[in-house]
Amino acid sequence: MTDLPSGLRHALAETLDVLGTGVAAEVKGGRGVRRLALQLQDGETAELVVMRGQNGRTACVSSQVGCPVGCTFCASGILGLARNLECWEILEQFLHARQLGPFDRAVFMGTGDPALNAAQVINAIHVLTDPAHGLGIAPRRITLSTATGPARIRSLARVGRPVGLAISLHAAVDELRAELVPSQAGVAIDDLVVAALDYRDRTGGALTIEYVLLAGVNDGEDAAASLARRIADRPFFINLIPYNPVDGMPYERPLSETSHAFKTVLERAGLRVRIRQSQGRDVD
Repeated sequence: MTDLPSGLRHALAETLDVLGTGVAAEVKGGRGVRRLALQLQDGETAELVVMRGQNGRTACVSSQVGCPVGCTFCASGILGLARNLECWEILEQFLHARQLGPFDRAVFMGTGDPALNAAQVINAIHVLTDPAHGLGIAPRRITLSTATGPARIRSLARVGRPVGLAISLHAAVDELRAELVPSQAGVAIDDLVVAALDYRDRTGGALTIEYVLLAGVNDGEDAAASLARRIADRPFFINLIPYNPVDGMPYERPLSETSHAFKTVLERAGLRVRIRQSQGRDVD
């Protein structure tokens, strides 16, 4: 602020912190991937990843410290939930991301489930999308990823903007999904689909199904055919995610040809699908 006297600027710089979070650690990976551990004021940490994809750079932010969902293949939930992030803590992740350069997309796919901290996440999105007083990010360039049930999905629709919604499904039958996401046992996949369609009707946001491919568990062509039947003629884009192995967990990454065979079954059923390009394994 060059219109302030230099003495006042110096005093402000010495006494005021621009950000309430600091970078505790940064790990640089190949192809421009950056992983930041942010130190929060209570001593907890939140993780942020910035990566480059086919459509530009993406900031992948956290909504909670830890995660209570407990997907059996996921590293984020190993330590459980410490607490929700405040709106300003969520927003500062984007400011740290911007320090690394401009980004084109924002995804709430870091640690935690945004549907379990919906009020703070929605407030943050309202600031992010404000062209005058926020970062002016187009709502369609933001995606919320959740593994929760229909009521939580509908709570995210209060965002009131065409923000994308990604449903972490990972199975085509209820019994297998209950094994992979035990906290959601008893939640029917058909009910998730209906809730997602309601979200789209209320917000105009695009719908995605996230499906982590686990070798020998959910990656067979029969599973692909079951998934195709579940969402036939529905406006979902399908992201297939070959598993990144986690130490101590009993799952393996599928062979490339297995992933492509799964994709082919879905495409033949007329579905839009891609295999997500793996990044960040070198930064864990």
